[in-house]
Amino acid sequence: KPALAEAQLAMTPDIKVQEFYPLDKSMDAGFANFMATGMESYEQAVAPMKRELFKRLLGSIPPQGATVVEVGMGTFPNAVYFGTKGAPTGMDIIGVDPNDGMKGFAKDNAKKAGLMEPSKKNSLRVVHGVAEALPFETASADAVVCTLTLCSVYNPKQAVAEIKRVLKPGGVFLFHEHVLSETNPAFAKEQRCQCTTITTTIIITVTII
Repeated sequence: KPALAEAQLAMTPDIKVQEFYPLDKSMDAGFANFMATGMESYEQAVAPMKRELFKRLLGSIPPQGATVVEVGMGTFPNAVYFGTKGAPTGMDIIGVDPNDGMKGFAKDNAKKAGLMEPSKKNSLRVVHGVAEALPFETASADAVVCTLTLCSVYNPKQAVAEIKRVLKPGGVFLFHEHVLSETNPAFAKEQRCQCTTITTTIIITVTII
């Protein structure tokens, strides 16, 4: 069964999406496969922190019918945290990603995590879109999740402004990102040289507001 109440999408025109991320199906498929198979060690390393963060997040949203937006959902490695025992039910989870190759992996991970069991009454949608132009009405989301995404968007400032726009008053924003090292100048220099390589940055900052 679907979530108790599904959020209305205000779909962003494709021309707006392609303004930021031109489509390349071959490259998208390859990157999606890499994210599905090549990030296991990273996810294992950050699992303890993520468990604590998602526990706080899920305890801060309505116990039924919450709308949760995940920006840059990718292959949905966070599904396991949404599917924990005692998590809210009837969640309307909407993933936004410019890479359509991620959708199948995301749905598979949701099923593996038990997130889509009929008794939980959750729904999952993965829509084509970008962080800089989120396809949602203003003040429509109870929570926004953003993990390993802001490091790769073209305009992080605009992306954060969009996240703030779609959150309801008192809504929760969870982000978990790569940041520049402030304790190791040599490593910081390497990060600047390899800023497009997702595995170069290991320091993590988390804020919930």
